[in-house]
Amino acid sequence: AIAHHPTTVAQDLLNRFSKERALVCFPKSAPHPDALEFMKMSLLKQGFIRVVINQQLIHLNTDTFPSPLPSELSVVVDRLTLDAESRSRLVEALESAFRESEGRANIIIGNNQPLAYSAHLACPGCGRTFPTPRPVSFSFNHPLGACPECKGFGNILRYDERLLIPDPDKSLLDGAIEPWTKPSNVWWQKEMLKAFKKKKLDPEAPYNQLTEAERDLIWKGEGTLEGIDDFFKYLESKRYKMHVRVFLSRYRSPSPCTTCQGTRLRPESLMVKIHACHIHEVGGWPLSDLQQWLQTLPLRKFEEAIAKDLLHALHSKLSFLLRVGLDYLTLNREMRTLSGGEAQRIHLATQLGCQLVGTQYVLDE
Repeated sequence: AIAHHPTTVAQDLLNRFSKERALVCFPKSAPHPDALEFMKMSLLKQGFIRVVINQQLIHLNTDTFPSPLPSELSVVVDRLTLDAESRSRLVEALESAFRESEGRANIIIGNNQPLAYSAHLACPGCGRTFPTPRPVSFSFNHPLGACPECKGFGNILRYDERLLIPDPDKSLLDGAIEPWTKPSNVWWQKEMLKAFKKKKLDPEAPYNQLTEAERDLIWKGEGTLEGIDDFFKYLESKRYKMHVRVFLSRYRSPSPCTTCQGTRLRPESLMVKIHACHIHEVGGWPLSDLQQWLQTLPLRKFEEAIAKDLLHALHSKLSFLLRVGLDYLTLNREMRTLSGGEAQRIHLATQLGCQLVGTQYVLDE
């Protein structure tokens, strides 16, 4: 995705299409046929007198619009020759185009297809737009960065078949479905046994020997017959009761989020990459590999100027962590999985990185 600025677009056009004639336009949705005259008058009042429809230049005062209209047309802001003398005029036309269409502009060179530019982060191929990245976009502790499905936890609590059917060698008649063995839920099992009898199925067959169709009947039900899924939907409607919430928690276990694949971040955050690496991938490297990657990161001059202070701070923090022997840790490592010694060394590295003056540390070993 690329976000364009009028000056960069102008320079790109001058480099690629020097001395060629160009139309600077902005896209506009085609109106309903009944509102066509109103659109013409509105554009004329704003000073626009030409539009491009199906690669045909149409004058609003004299020409007739083709029928049917496409879904989108291009309103001409200016016509000019792309050379150094017209650079300022080109930039002004692009600024007007971006302003009129909320950050979009079309450039038509000769009889070629329009070149689309966007002031927002957008894919040049499909036109999909993306929000401007912010620091919180890469934090799973913030709503703007957290995966909307798992809320930044990386996993979702789902009903686990292994907890619902702890002994698959048991049959439906012997109580293979554990929650249906409770006195208050026996009705569900009786109804399923009736359905098995009606369909001439064997209720004494072990669960692990049932066919796929028989298992689907148990889980999804059929017609008015309610299965395990319906059973839990019913209980979910009673979640306001404490004992129901406790009961449901017995049969759920965490499973990786299918949206973020356990990264805990929004898909848009993972699309932001530095040399083909997104933040979760980099966070999974050992600290020694991370430092080496930062030291060999190929940056252009203007990128070095932007990242200079940030890279200095990163190198400083990493050097302290490496000096206390934590080169094997990864940034994705959860604090609760650290040993006591590892946690102490992280705190020590943090203190050393503060660069306090006149401070003496007393260590017990």
